[in-house]
Amino acid sequence: MRYSLIICIFIITLRGTQAQAVIQGVVCDQETRQPLSGVLLFFAYSTLQATTGDDGTYDIYNSLWKYNELVVTHPDFVSEWILLDNARPDTIFLMPKPKRDDDAIHNFKKSKDWKRHYKAFYASIMGRSEYAEDCMIRNPEVLDFEVKGNELIASAGRPLEIHNPYLGYDIIYDLGHFSHNDDNSAVIVGKPLFISHVSKSERQIRKWLENREEARKTGPNFFFRSFINGNHYRDNFDVRLTESTGYNRFERIGRADARKLVTFENGLYRITLNAMLEIVNKNVVTKEENWISNDADDGSSDATLVYRSRDPSDSDDKYAKSFVFTRSGYILLNADGRILNPSHIIFYGYWANLGITNMLPD
Repeated sequence: MRYSLIICIFIITLRGTQAQAVIQGVVCDQETRQPLSGVLLFFAYSTLQATTGDDGTYDIYNSLWKYNELVVTHPDFVSEWILLDNARPDTIFLMPKPKRDDDAIHNFKKSKDWKRHYKAFYASIMGRSEYAEDCMIRNPEVLDFEVKGNELIASAGRPLEIHNPYLGYDIIYDLGHFSHNDDNSAVIVGKPLFISHVSKSERQIRKWLENREEARKTGPNFFFRSFINGNHYRDNFDVRLTESTGYNRFERIGRADARKLVTFENGLYRITLNAMLEIVNKNVVTKEENWISNDADDGSSDATLVYRSRDPSDSDDKYAKSFVFTRSGYILLNADGRILNPSHIIFYGYWANLGITNMLPD
Protein backbone atom coordinates (compact mmCIF):
# COMPACT_ATOMS: atom_id res chain seq x y z
CA MET A 1 0.00 0.00 0.00
CA ARG A 2 1.26 3.48 -0.84
CA TYR A 3 -0.12 6.92 -0.05
CA SER A 4 -0.52 9.54 -2.75
CA LEU A 5 -1.84 13.09 -2.78
CA ILE A 6 -3.42 13.86 -6.12
CA ILE A 7 -5.03 17.19 -7.02
CA CYS A 8 -7.96 16.32 -9.22
CA ILE A 9 -10.70 18.10 -11.25
CA PHE A 10 -14.19 16.77 -10.70
CA ILE A 11 -17.34 16.99 -12.79
CA ILE A 12 -20.59 17.94 -11.08
CA THR A 13 -23.83 16.57 -12.48
CA LEU A 14 -27.30 17.04 -11.06
CA ARG A 15 -29.62 14.06 -10.79
CA GLY A 16 -32.93 15.01 -9.27
CA THR A 17 -32.09 17.14 -6.25
CA GLN A 18 -28.75 15.50 -5.37
CA ALA A 19 -25.37 16.67 -6.68
CA GLN A 20 -22.97 13.91 -7.68
CA ALA A 21 -19.22 14.33 -8.09
CA VAL A 22 -18.10 12.04 -10.90
CA ILE A 23 -14.50 10.90 -10.80
CA GLN A 24 -13.22 9.54 -14.11
CA GLY A 25 -9.83 8.28 -15.19
CA VAL A 26 -7.69 5.31 -16.20
CA VAL A 27 -5.50 2.94 -14.20
CA CYS A 28 -2.20 1.72 -15.72
CA ASP A 29 0.74 -0.53 -14.92
CA GLN A 30 3.55 1.78 -13.77
CA GLU A 31 6.22 -0.33 -15.49
CA THR A 32 4.58 -1.13 -18.83
CA ARG A 33 2.29 1.93 -18.96
CA GLN A 34 -0.47 -0.37 -20.20
CA PRO A 35 -4.08 -0.01 -18.94
CA LEU A 36 -5.23 -2.45 -16.26
CA SER A 37 -8.63 -4.13 -16.20
CA GLY A 38 -10.33 -5.52 -13.10
CA VAL A 39 -8.94 -2.88 -10.73
CA LEU A 40 -11.25 -2.16 -7.77
CA LEU A 41 -11.67 1.48 -6.78
CA PHE A 42 -13.68 2.57 -3.76
CA PHE A 43 -14.07 5.45 -1.35
CA ALA A 44 -12.89 4.45 2.13
CA TYR A 45 -15.65 4.09 4.74
CA SER A 46 -18.37 4.18 2.08
CA THR A 47 -20.50 1.88 -0.07
CA LEU A 48 -19.30 3.51 -3.32
CA GLN A 49 -17.17 1.45 -5.71
CA ALA A 50 -16.22 0.91 -9.36
CA THR A 51 -14.11 -1.52 -11.40
CA THR A 52 -11.97 -0.68 -14.42
CA GLY A 53 -12.99 -2.03 -17.81
CA ASP A 54 -10.82 -3.66 -20.47
CA ASP A 55 -9.41 -0.26 -21.40
CA GLY A 56 -8.51 0.54 -17.78
CA THR A 57 -11.07 3.34 -17.45
CA TYR A 58 -13.47 3.92 -14.55
CA ASP A 59 -16.29 6.19 -13.40
CA ILE A 60 -17.05 6.46 -9.69
CA TYR A 61 -19.64 8.69 -8.03
CA ASN A 62 -19.02 10.62 -4.83
CA SER A 63 -22.30 11.84 -3.37
CA LEU A 64 -22.04 15.57 -2.57
CA TRP A 65 -18.23 15.18 -2.57
CA LYS A 66 -18.51 13.61 0.89
CA TYR A 67 -15.56 11.22 0.65
CA ASN A 68 -11.99 12.28 -0.01
CA GLU A 69 -9.95 9.07 0.09
CA LEU A 70 -9.92 6.81 -2.95
CA VAL A 71 -8.58 3.26 -2.58
CA VAL A 72 -7.22 1.60 -5.72
CA THR A 73 -6.41 -2.10 -5.43
CA HIS A 74 -5.58 -5.13 -7.56
CA PRO A 75 -4.25 -8.54 -6.39
CA ASP A 76 -1.08 -8.27 -8.49
CA PHE A 77 -0.25 -4.64 -7.68
CA VAL A 78 0.54 -2.48 -4.66
CA SER A 79 -2.57 -0.62 -3.51
CA GLU A 80 -2.77 3.16 -3.72
CA TRP A 81 -4.61 5.30 -1.17
CA ILE A 82 -5.27 8.62 -2.89
CA LEU A 83 -6.27 11.80 -1.08
CA LEU A 84 -8.47 13.83 -3.41
CA ASP A 85 -8.51 17.58 -3.49
CA ASN A 86 -10.09 19.53 -6.37
CA ALA A 87 -9.14 17.65 -9.52
CA ARG A 88 -9.53 14.58 -11.62
CA PRO A 89 -6.69 11.99 -11.57
CA ASP A 90 -6.42 11.43 -15.33
CA THR A 91 -4.11 8.44 -14.83
CA ILE A 92 -3.38 6.35 -11.76
CA PHE A 93 -0.30 4.15 -11.90
CA LEU A 94 0.03 0.96 -9.85
CA MET A 95 3.37 -0.69 -9.07
CA PRO A 96 3.52 -4.48 -9.67
CA LYS A 97 4.13 -6.58 -6.56
CA PRO A 98 7.34 -8.63 -6.35
CA LYS A 99 6.90 -12.24 -7.46
CA ARG A 100 6.65 -14.73 -4.61
CA ASP A 101 7.42 -18.42 -4.18
CA ASP A 102 3.85 -19.69 -4.12
CA ASP A 103 4.83 -23.26 -3.16
CA ALA A 104 6.81 -22.08 -0.12
CA ILE A 105 3.96 -19.78 0.95
CA HIS A 106 1.39 -22.56 0.54
CA ASN A 107 3.44 -24.95 2.68
CA PHE A 108 3.93 -22.32 5.40
CA LYS A 109 0.21 -21.65 5.59
CA LYS A 110 -0.34 -25.32 6.42
CA SER A 111 2.08 -25.05 9.34
CA LYS A 112 1.21 -24.79 13.04
CA ASP A 113 2.99 -21.43 13.25
CA TRP A 114 0.75 -19.87 10.58
CA LYS A 115 -2.37 -21.24 12.25
CA ARG A 116 -1.26 -19.92 15.64
CA HIS A 117 -0.48 -16.50 14.19
CA TYR A 118 -3.83 -16.44 12.39
CA LYS A 119 -5.73 -17.11 15.64
CA ALA A 120 -3.94 -14.20 17.32
CA PHE A 121 -4.60 -11.98 14.28
CA TYR A 122 -8.27 -12.97 14.09
CA ALA A 123 -8.92 -12.28 17.79
CA SER A 124 -7.25 -8.88 17.53
CA ILE A 125 -8.69 -7.55 14.28
CA MET A 126 -12.18 -9.08 14.58
CA GLY A 127 -12.53 -8.44 18.30
CA ARG A 128 -14.18 -10.34 21.14
CA SER A 129 -17.54 -8.60 21.33
CA GLU A 130 -20.94 -9.95 20.38
CA TYR A 131 -20.50 -8.29 16.98
CA ALA A 132 -17.69 -10.73 16.18
CA GLU A 133 -19.45 -13.96 17.15
CA ASP A 134 -20.96 -14.71 13.74
CA CYS A 135 -18.41 -12.83 11.63
CA MET A 136 -15.83 -14.53 9.47
CA ILE A 137 -12.89 -13.78 7.20
CA ARG A 138 -13.71 -15.55 3.96
CA ASN A 139 -10.20 -15.47 2.48
CA PRO A 140 -7.68 -16.02 5.31
CA GLU A 141 -5.25 -17.60 2.85
CA VAL A 142 -4.22 -14.10 1.62
CA LEU A 143 -2.53 -13.36 4.96
CA ASP A 144 1.20 -13.55 5.69
CA PHE A 145 2.78 -13.25 9.13
CA GLU A 146 6.14 -12.21 10.50
CA VAL A 147 7.38 -12.08 14.10
CA LYS A 148 9.83 -9.39 15.17
CA GLY A 149 10.72 -9.72 18.85
CA ASN A 150 7.43 -9.54 20.77
CA GLU A 151 5.52 -8.14 17.83
CA LEU A 152 3.34 -10.04 15.36
CA ILE A 153 3.11 -8.31 11.98
CA ALA A 154 0.52 -9.24 9.36
CA SER A 155 0.18 -8.32 5.69
CA ALA A 156 -2.41 -9.29 3.11
CA GLY A 157 -1.83 -10.12 -0.55
CA ARG A 158 -5.25 -8.77 -1.41
CA PRO A 159 -8.11 -7.10 0.53
CA LEU A 160 -9.72 -9.17 3.25
CA GLU A 161 -13.32 -10.25 2.66
CA ILE A 162 -15.19 -10.02 5.96
CA HIS A 163 -18.74 -11.27 6.43
CA ASN A 164 -20.72 -9.49 9.18
CA PRO A 165 -24.29 -10.81 9.41
CA TYR A 166 -24.87 -9.02 12.74
CA LEU A 167 -24.73 -5.58 11.11
CA GLY A 168 -25.80 -6.69 7.64
CA TYR A 169 -22.60 -5.86 5.78
CA ASP A 170 -19.80 -7.50 3.89
CA ILE A 171 -16.56 -5.55 4.21
CA ILE A 172 -13.75 -5.37 1.68
CA TYR A 173 -10.84 -4.37 3.93
CA ASP A 174 -7.58 -3.17 2.38
CA LEU A 175 -5.09 -3.85 5.18
CA GLY A 176 -2.27 -1.31 5.29
CA HIS A 177 -0.64 -2.21 8.62
CA PHE A 178 -1.20 -4.67 11.45
CA SER A 179 1.01 -5.19 14.48
CA HIS A 180 0.16 -6.90 17.76
CA ASN A 181 2.27 -6.94 20.94
CA ASP A 182 2.46 -9.24 23.95
CA ASP A 183 0.60 -6.67 26.07
CA ASN A 184 -2.42 -7.21 23.74
CA SER A 185 -2.09 -3.72 22.26
CA ALA A 186 -2.47 -3.55 18.50
CA VAL A 187 -2.10 -1.00 15.72
CA ILE A 188 -4.48 -1.65 12.82
CA VAL A 189 -4.59 0.57 9.73
CA GLY A 190 -6.83 -0.23 6.80
CA LYS A 191 -9.53 1.08 4.48
CA PRO A 192 -12.99 -0.54 4.36
CA LEU A 193 -15.63 -0.73 1.65
CA PHE A 194 -19.10 -1.68 2.88
CA ILE A 195 -21.46 -3.84 0.82
CA SER A 196 -24.97 -3.93 2.28
CA HIS A 197 -26.77 -7.24 2.65
CA VAL A 198 -30.16 -7.51 0.99
CA SER A 199 -33.22 -9.06 2.61
CA LYS A 200 -36.92 -9.23 1.77
CA SER A 201 -37.71 -9.65 5.48
CA GLU A 202 -38.78 -6.41 7.15
CA ARG A 203 -37.97 -7.99 10.50
CA GLN A 204 -34.40 -8.70 9.42
CA ILE A 205 -33.96 -5.18 8.05
CA ARG A 206 -35.25 -3.67 11.32
CA LYS A 207 -32.85 -5.89 13.28
CA TRP A 208 -29.88 -4.74 11.18
CA LEU A 209 -30.85 -1.11 11.74
CA GLU A 210 -31.16 -1.67 15.50
CA ASN A 211 -27.79 -3.43 15.62
CA ARG A 212 -26.13 -0.64 13.64
CA GLU A 213 -27.48 2.01 16.01
CA GLU A 214 -26.21 -0.06 18.93
CA ALA A 215 -22.79 -0.40 17.30
CA ARG A 216 -22.68 3.33 16.58
CA LYS A 217 -23.08 4.15 20.28
CA THR A 218 -20.41 1.70 21.43
CA GLY A 219 -17.56 2.65 19.09
CA PRO A 220 -14.94 5.40 19.31
CA ASN A 221 -16.42 7.51 16.48
CA PHE A 222 -19.54 8.29 18.50
CA PHE A 223 -17.50 9.31 21.53
CA PHE A 224 -15.01 11.50 19.65
CA ARG A 225 -17.75 13.29 17.70
CA SER A 226 -19.48 13.96 21.02
CA PHE A 227 -16.24 15.07 22.68
CA ILE A 228 -15.15 17.57 20.00
CA ASN A 229 -18.60 19.17 20.24
CA GLY A 230 -18.50 19.30 24.05
CA ASN A 231 -21.43 16.91 24.43
CA HIS A 232 -19.74 13.90 26.03
CA TYR A 233 -21.50 14.25 29.43
CA ARG A 234 -24.87 14.64 27.75
CA ASP A 235 -24.15 11.45 25.78
CA ASN A 236 -23.29 9.49 28.96
CA PHE A 237 -19.48 9.53 28.84
CA ASP A 238 -17.16 10.21 31.76
CA VAL A 239 -13.67 11.27 30.64
CA ARG A 240 -10.41 11.63 32.56
CA LEU A 241 -6.74 12.04 31.83
CA THR A 242 -4.62 9.36 33.48
CA GLU A 243 -0.88 8.68 33.57
CA SER A 244 -1.32 4.94 33.21
CA THR A 245 -4.17 2.46 32.94
CA GLY A 246 -6.18 2.58 36.16
CA TYR A 247 -3.63 4.62 38.15
CA ASN A 248 -2.86 8.27 38.93
CA ARG A 249 -6.23 9.47 37.63
CA PHE A 250 -6.77 13.19 37.22
CA GLU A 251 -10.02 15.16 37.45
CA ARG A 252 -12.84 14.53 35.02
CA ILE A 253 -12.79 16.52 31.79
CA GLY A 254 -15.79 18.84 31.52
CA ARG A 255 -17.06 20.76 28.52
CA ALA A 256 -14.78 23.75 29.19
CA ASP A 257 -11.78 21.45 29.65
CA ALA A 258 -12.56 19.67 26.38
CA ARG A 259 -12.51 22.98 24.53
CA LYS A 260 -8.97 23.57 25.78
CA LEU A 261 -7.83 20.23 24.35
CA VAL A 262 -9.59 20.53 20.97
CA THR A 263 -8.55 22.78 18.10
CA PHE A 264 -10.14 23.09 14.65
CA GLU A 265 -8.20 23.89 11.47
CA ASN A 266 -8.70 23.19 7.75
CA GLY A 267 -11.86 21.20 8.41
CA LEU A 268 -10.18 18.80 10.87
CA TYR A 269 -10.21 18.48 14.66
CA ARG A 270 -7.11 17.92 16.76
CA ILE A 271 -7.12 16.70 20.38
CA THR A 272 -3.78 17.44 22.05
CA LEU A 273 -2.89 15.03 24.87
CA ASN A 274 0.04 14.73 27.26
CA ALA A 275 -1.46 11.73 29.08
CA MET A 276 -3.63 8.71 28.42
CA LEU A 277 -7.35 9.35 27.91
CA GLU A 278 -9.75 7.26 30.00
CA ILE A 279 -13.33 6.98 28.72
CA VAL A 280 -16.21 5.39 30.63
CA ASN A 281 -19.16 4.72 28.33
CA LYS A 282 -22.31 4.59 30.48
CA ASN A 283 -24.32 3.40 27.50
CA VAL A 284 -22.54 0.01 27.74
CA VAL A 285 -22.29 -2.45 30.64
CA THR A 286 -19.59 -5.14 30.69
CA LYS A 287 -20.35 -8.56 32.06
CA GLU A 288 -17.41 -10.57 33.37
CA GLU A 289 -17.43 -14.13 32.03
CA ASN A 290 -14.80 -16.65 31.01
CA TRP A 291 -13.72 -16.16 27.43
CA ILE A 292 -11.14 -18.63 26.16
CA SER A 293 -9.69 -18.34 22.66
CA ASN A 294 -9.31 -21.45 20.54
CA ASP A 295 -5.59 -21.62 21.31
CA ALA A 296 -5.87 -20.85 25.05
CA ASP A 297 -5.66 -23.62 27.60
CA ASP A 298 -5.03 -21.69 30.78
CA GLY A 299 -8.58 -20.56 31.46
CA SER A 300 -7.60 -16.90 31.24
CA SER A 301 -10.57 -14.56 31.60
CA ASP A 302 -11.66 -11.66 29.43
CA ALA A 303 -14.66 -9.34 29.41
CA THR A 304 -17.64 -10.36 27.29
CA LEU A 305 -19.31 -7.16 26.12
CA VAL A 306 -23.06 -6.71 26.34
CA TYR A 307 -25.00 -3.58 25.33
CA ARG A 308 -27.66 -2.41 27.77
CA SER A 309 -29.46 0.80 28.67
CA ARG A 310 -27.84 3.00 31.32
CA ASP A 311 -28.65 2.07 34.93
CA PRO A 312 -27.72 4.94 37.31
CA SER A 313 -27.72 2.59 40.31
CA ASP A 314 -24.76 0.63 38.95
CA SER A 315 -21.19 1.62 39.84
CA ASP A 316 -18.93 3.05 37.15
CA ASP A 317 -16.84 -0.12 37.26
CA LYS A 318 -19.63 -1.99 35.48
CA TYR A 319 -19.55 0.31 32.50
CA ALA A 320 -17.34 -0.14 29.45
CA LYS A 321 -13.99 1.50 30.05
CA SER A 322 -11.50 2.33 27.30
CA PHE A 323 -8.06 3.91 27.33
CA VAL A 324 -6.54 5.84 24.43
CA PHE A 325 -2.82 6.42 24.10
CA THR A 326 -1.32 8.50 21.31
CA ARG A 327 2.31 8.13 20.27
CA SER A 328 2.36 11.53 18.60
CA GLY A 329 0.72 13.59 21.38
CA TYR A 330 -2.46 14.26 19.42
CA ILE A 331 -5.51 12.63 17.82
CA LEU A 332 -6.62 13.90 14.40
CA LEU A 333 -10.34 13.59 13.58
CA ASN A 334 -12.86 14.45 10.91
CA ALA A 335 -16.28 15.89 11.72
CA ASP A 336 -17.75 12.37 12.04
CA GLY A 337 -15.29 11.56 14.84
CA ARG A 338 -13.22 9.14 12.73
CA ILE A 339 -9.54 8.98 13.65
CA LEU A 340 -7.33 10.07 10.75
CA ASN A 341 -3.96 9.11 12.28
CA PRO A 342 -4.72 5.53 13.42
CA SER A 343 -1.09 4.37 13.21
CA HIS A 344 -0.34 6.77 16.12
CA ILE A 345 -3.18 5.49 18.33
CA ILE A 346 -3.33 2.51 20.70
CA PHE A 347 -6.56 1.37 22.37
CA TYR A 348 -6.75 -0.57 25.63
CA GLY A 349 -9.80 -1.99 27.38
CA TYR A 350 -13.23 -2.11 25.76
CA TRP A 351 -12.37 -0.55 22.41
CA ALA A 352 -9.34 -2.82 22.05
CA ASN A 353 -11.74 -5.76 22.20
CA LEU A 354 -14.15 -4.39 19.58
CA GLY A 355 -11.89 -4.94 16.57
CA ILE A 356 -13.34 -3.84 13.24
CA THR A 357 -16.59 -5.80 13.45
CA ASN A 358 -18.54 -2.84 14.89
CA MET A 359 -17.28 -0.57 12.11
CA LEU A 360 -19.87 1.36 10.10
CA PRO A 361 -19.76 3.49 6.94
CA ASP A 362 -19.53 7.28 7.41
